[in-house]
Amino acid sequence: MRKTHCAAELDGAFYRCSGTTLEQIVDLSDLQGVQRVVSDFQGAISRTVTVEAPYKYAEVMVRKQLQETGEFDEPITLISHWKKRRGANATDIFYTALPTRLYYRSLDEAKNHEECILLFPLYAVLYGVLKKMRPTHPVAVVFQHGRAADILMGDRKRIYYANRRVAFDESPEQLSSLWEMVVSEITAAEEEHRISVETIALLTWTDSQVEAVWPPEMETKVQFFGEESLFLDGKERKISFLKALADTPVSLAVSRRPEKISFYCARVLPVLDVAVIIIALCFFGGHFWFGMKNRSIEQVIQAREANITALSHKQYPEAVPYEETFGFVRNLSRYRDMPGFKSVVNDVSEALFQGGLVRVVKADYNKGNLKLEILGKVSVPFDKAFKGYQRFCRTMIKRGYALVNRSFNTSINESQFVVTFERRAE
Repeated sequence: MRKTHCAAELDGAFYRCSGTTLEQIVDLSDLQGVQRVVSDFQGAISRTVTVEAPYKYAEVMVRKQLQETGEFDEPITLISHWKKRRGANATDIFYTALPTRLYYRSLDEAKNHEECILLFPLYAVLYGVLKKMRPTHPVAVVFQHGRAADILMGDRKRIYYANRRVAFDESPEQLSSLWEMVVSEITAAEEEHRISVETIALLTWTDSQVEAVWPPEMETKVQFFGEESLFLDGKERKISFLKALADTPVSLAVSRRPEKISFYCARVLPVLDVAVIIIALCFFGGHFWFGMKNRSIEQVIQAREANITALSHKQYPEAVPYEETFGFVRNLSRYRDMPGFKSVVNDVSEALFQGGLVRVVKADYNKGNLKLEILGKVSVPFDKAFKGYQRFCRTMIKRGYALVNRSFNTSINESQFVVTFERRAE
């Protein structure tokens, strides 16, 4: 059983549903609580048509055509349920047209009601049924009430046909004739649009007479849409139209935006009430827990402050100068990391080239830096001497010495070179 409160204005009568009870009322003023209300807007027409107009001007063109054909003798309001571009200057549109006077009077009555009321045109409910079914093949939605039958045909991409057929009265003969007209309308629409209806969904009302004689090819396609048991004047009735109304998307309502927002708010209000209670309990629990934690922290702070106060009264010895000792230790560390003179001589000997002779090796250690000066001579021809000299410099650099300065002089019998390297403690 649905939980949404619904009401319906059909064939000049107003009905209100409360739980499983359906009762007839006078007008909107008899409704209580948030309501979905459907109306057939006496005098309204609903159709599908292709108009020669761009997409944005389709409604204007339809109103103009309706006025030119004389179907309305007063200003018209057009409710566009669905439309689709067929070309640059052609648009398919499914609409409900009704007198502007009736349209705004209904909106104002709903707006001035004490509670939130969402107002739906009858064919918006039929369209909602079609959208909920999401058929991949064409479907016919038929709603018979009183002496009228409303027909909507389409699939999830297109609306093919919409129209109402009306009998002269509600006698069994006329209702039988009405169903024959429904069958003829569906067959004609199939031929016109070259489609085949796969399902015929029937919506029922308190006075629906659905014992129609369907052709054999259609009888297997008929199905009833979600009926529920409601009691009218103490008698049980199987009705599906109000359930379809409850399932109709809010976006299909003609009510203004404030009413739609109010409807959503009213729906979530019970949830919000529960959420507020939960949040309040969380805040209360948090306040209690953080209060205990704060008291624990205060006790720790008081203990620390007492320790600080006790320590502040103690006498500490004067600080001992440490800079000189620290500098001495730092220098010892640097000298320890520097290569010794023996290691320096070994590096020079291993890097020395053939024909080269070292005369002087001078190593100067100063605050973690080593400055190395090497004076030597070469007793081989110039080309070999210079290449060996360059190889000597590269080898020393690879061993961690930075080249600071170098000089290479040559004479007839021999060549001399002076090289200065530097190395820092690691």
